[in-house]
Amino acid sequence: MEAAFSLSYDQLAPEQQRGFRALGLVPTVEFDVLTSATMLDRPSYDTEQVLESLVDTSLLQQPRPGRYRLHDLVRVHARRLAEAAPAEAGATRTAALRLYLDAARIASDWGPRGFPTGPRPADAPFAHWKDAEAWLDAAGGELADVVGHAAAHGEADFACWIAEALVDYFVRQGRYHECQMALEIALDHVDEATDQRMALALWNCLGYTAVYQRGYAHARTCFTEALDLGRRRPDPCEGARTLAGLGALDLSVGEGEQAIRHVTASVDLAERLGNDWLASTALVVLGLAHYFG
Repeated sequence: MEAAFSLSYDQLAPEQQRGFRALGLVPTVEFDVLTSATMLDRPSYDTEQVLESLVDTSLLQQPRPGRYRLHDLVRVHARRLAEAAPAEAGATRTAALRLYLDAARIASDWGPRGFPTGPRPADAPFAHWKDAEAWLDAAGGELADVVGHAAAHGEADFACWIAEALVDYFVRQGRYHECQMALEIALDHVDEATDQRMALALWNCLGYTAVYQRGYAHARTCFTEALDLGRRRPDPCEGARTLAGLGALDLSVGEGEQAIRHVTASVDLAERLGNDWLASTALVVLGLAHYFG
């Protein structure tokens, strides 16, 4: 089988060979033209021509219009070829992960500039958050796999950034299991990340998700872990998020006075940081705490 794949690959034109190698590094089973074009750094029209030519050679499958996939054995062969050129493979994989990160941050409630660390979207192919959300929707149930792919290939920062950025998207859709899975994968590799904010951020995200699931005991465990970590490795923004999360948790379990204390501290800290979005979301919780408390 390997010999047959090699023969087919050797008969491809150079641009087809490069396209085939890139497809071995796609972080999902199915993918679209945009993902491929981003990885190849080529226009979508040119990339689509390459993909269709690979379909014609039976190296690539098209299960439905606009979506492509490699057979499992073919994908292994393509990945092996790609990894034989480490510099090219690294740039190609990073481009794919950056696309998912940009989409997730643009689709988040925080917006693309609401994340304190990590790369900000530059020339992202999404004009509006709804465009980014629709693109993520098309990925189906494979988004947590993108986090796993990043972690498995030594891209711990991307694994953490993508997991964090996907939280709002997952929670809006009630996809709590996928959200928790992505966060736990990232948290398993957070010590490998260079971004020191991420451990705190991931614990905050797990607590936030648990509150929405009404898993209040687990939420308190997560926020307590974030508090303890914040004392050892302070990060004011994440500290404000922890306090806001604790306030939301307190409110959910009927501890109004405790909620007011936590959220008031969060608002004060967020305002000192000039973080208007965090301050406004905490103020909503504070208002509810006063109303129901």
